[in-house]
Amino acid sequence: MNDQQEEERFQTMYDKWCQRYNKVPTTQNFQNFRSNVEMVEQYYRTTTGEQQFNENADQIGYQPAQLLVDIDSKEDDD
Repeated sequence: MNDQQEEERFQTMYDKWCQRYNKVPTTQNFQNFRSNVEMVEQYYRTTTGEQQFNENADQIGYQPAQLLVDIDSKEDDD
């Protein structure tokens, strides 16, 4: 994946995340979100489960596990 594709991937993820949590997109929060996504992806690279970010994904200071929704319990809610 080249740099342009990687940027588009993060932007698409951020846009969907903003819609899900009714967030107003900002440049700073996008950078925070991208940094958190990269951290979580690296941390969970060895896992095979699906991951979904929670409403704190555009904030700093969280550990990777604190930025994720428990997919199994979320499906029960829907």
